[in-house]
Amino acid sequence: MPNPLRPLTPLASCALVLVLLPVLLLVGGCGSKDVAPPDPEAVRSALVGKQWTVRSLAGRSVVGKEPLTIEFSPAGTVSGGAGCGTFSGTYALDGNVLHFDALTHDGTSCGPALDEQAFSYLSFLRRVSGVKLAGSDVDLTLEEALRPIRLSTGSSGWLW
Repeated sequence: MPNPLRPLTPLASCALVLVLLPVLLLVGGCGSKDVAPPDPEAVRSALVGKQWTVRSLAGRSVVGKEPLTIEFSPAGTVSGGAGCGTFSGTYALDGNVLHFDALTHDGTSCGPALDEQAFSYLSFLRRVSGVKLAGSDVDLTLEEALRPIRLSTGSSGWLW
């Protein structure tokens, strides 16, 4: 009686690899890498009516005693703190596509470092092209391949 578990000869091993490799490559390419778009109402519900605090400004740390904030109203207006002064404007949200318009700053000046941060914050907001839910946080994605503006509703410190 022949042994069904005997090892394959080197020639048989090569033939098996040559037969299975194209099949595996074809099957592996059948899946889609597209991510399902988020539910538009889930995005709107997550954003609107909450005061968000900026945790990261396109990869930069936020400085100063006053936080960078933003709040989205149901009526399509936006307002917040720029760390130095306040701003307001309008926004348009369509699914996960987000754009700001007519952003204005109240003109408050708090010194070079905070003024530059406020300017950068408003400049980055003008370049936002989308929104991505990231757990309890939100990422505002920018037109370029920069890091996002990370928003959170929680406190920023470990014990405060």
